[in-house]
Amino acid sequence: MKSLRATLLCILLVATLLAGCINSGTTETQTPTTTAAPNTQAPTTAAPTTAAPTTAAPTTMAPTHPPTTAPPTGTPMDSAWPFVRYNTASTAQTDMDLSSSLSEQWSVRAYPQTTPVVEYGRVYVGVRLLGDEYVFGLCCFDLDTGDLLWSAPNGDPYPTTSTYYSSPAVADGKVVFVRYDDDIVNATCYNAITGQVIWNTSWSDYKQFFSPIIANGLVYLAHGRSMMDGQRPPLGGVMCLNLETGLIQWSQTTADYVGGPVALGSGGVFITTYNYNTGKSGVERMDAATGRRDWTIQLSDASYDVCTPIYEEGYVYVAIGASNTSWDYIGRVYRIDAVNGAVSWTLDLPNSPSDSRQPLIAGSLYIIPTVMNQKTTLTAINTSTGRVAWSQLLDAIYDTFSTNGEYLVCVRNDTFYNPRPPTQEANMSLFDLNLRRMVWNEQYTVPSSRYWETAFTPTIAGGGIVFAVGAKIAWYT
Repeated sequence: MKSLRATLLCILLVATLLAGCINSGTTETQTPTTTAAPNTQAPTTAAPTTAAPTTAAPTTMAPTHPPTTAPPTGTPMDSAWPFVRYNTASTAQTDMDLSSSLSEQWSVRAYPQTTPVVEYGRVYVGVRLLGDEYVFGLCCFDLDTGDLLWSAPNGDPYPTTSTYYSSPAVADGKVVFVRYDDDIVNATCYNAITGQVIWNTSWSDYKQFFSPIIANGLVYLAHGRSMMDGQRPPLGGVMCLNLETGLIQWSQTTADYVGGPVALGSGGVFITTYNYNTGKSGVERMDAATGRRDWTIQLSDASYDVCTPIYEEGYVYVAIGASNTSWDYIGRVYRIDAVNGAVSWTLDLPNSPSDSRQPLIAGSLYIIPTVMNQKTTLTAINTSTGRVAWSQLLDAIYDTFSTNGEYLVCVRNDTFYNPRPPTQEANMSLFDLNLRRMVWNEQYTVPSSRYWETAFTPTIAGGGIVFAVGAKIAWYT
C-alpha cells in the first residue's frame, strides 16, 4: 500500500512538473507577442506627425469632388511675371524684350483690385466687378484673347463680401490669393489651370497683409495689424506656409508694422518695418527655412515712410522717407549685406519716396521714384558705389513702375484720390533708360473706379504688357 501510494505520489509529482514546464514554455512563446506589441503600435504613435495635416483646416477645405487623375499644371512661360514685383527678390525687373511701339490687343471692362500676374499663358488678377457682375475674387483670363477662363468663388466656401485683396502669386501649377473677409483673412490656393480650390488657411489676428511670394514649395506672406487696431503688439510678422497643404511651417512676429511684401535671397527673408507713432523704421532678416531672426537694423527714429526691400546679388536695398536735423523731407537709401547685416553705403535724396511708388532694379542701377510739387523725379543710383548715376524730372505724378532693363513702364492715373469724376484720364508710357526720355505714350479715358485702388504695377510678360487701371484690364503688344 505504502509502495502504491509512493508510486501515485511520484506520478502526480511528475505530472505537476510536466505541467509547469508546459506552462513555462507557453509563457516564453507568448513573451514576443507582448514585447512585439509596441512595434506594431509604433507607427500609430508616429502617425500624428504625418496625420497632423489631415486634421488641419487646409485639408478640410479640399475640393468636394477631388480629381481622380493628377490635375493639370500648365506649361511654364519663358517670359512670365508670377509675383507682384516679378521675382522672389522683388526687383520688379524682367529681362524680356519689349517693343517701343505698342498697341492694345484686347481689353476687359472690370474693376481690378490687384496687380495682374502672368504665367501658363494666363492672367490672374483680383477683381470686384467684371462687366456688370460682382465677382469679389480672383479671375483668370487667357493672355492671348482676354477670354475669362475661370473665376473664384469656384467651389470656394468663403463669402463674396471681400474688401481687400493681395496680388496673386503663381508657381508649381498653383495660384495663391489672399483676401480679407469680414474680419477674417483667407489665404486660398487654387489649381492655376482649373481654378479648383486646393486648400484654405484662415486667421483673424492680423488684418493687414501683403502679396505672397512662392519659393521652394513654400509661400511667404508678410502681415500686420491694421493701425485702427491700435498699438497692441505684436504689430506685424511673416508667415510661411507649405504650398502643397497650406499648413503653417513657421511664423515670426515683429515689434512694428511691416512695410510691404517680403524679398528673398541668400537664404533669408527680408522685410521692412515702421511705426508712425514712434517714427521708427527698420529692416530685418529671417532664416527662410526656419523663421529664425538673424538680424535687425533700426534705420531711423524720424521716418514716416518705408519701401519694400529689394534683394540683388548679395545685398538688400531699402529706401525710407525721413526727416533730417532741419526737418526737411528727404529720401534715404541703404545698401546692406544680406548675410551679416552690415551697411555698405547710405545716400540721402532731396525728395522723399513713397511706399506706393516702389523702387526697382534696372541692370546695375537702383531706381527710386520720388514726388514733389506734382512732379516725379527718377533717381538712378549705382548699386556698387551708392553714387547718383543720373536724375530725370517727369512732368507729372506717375503712380507705378516696372522695367525690363531697357525701358521703364510708367503708369499715371490723373484722378487717383477721392472724390472721383465719372471718367478718368490714364496714361501708360515707356521711358527709355539709355535716352532718358519718354519714347511711347498711350492716353485714354476710362470709367473711374468705384474703389480706392485704381492704378497697379504694369506687368511685363509674354511679349507685352498687362495694364490694370480704373475700370479696365488691357493687353498691349
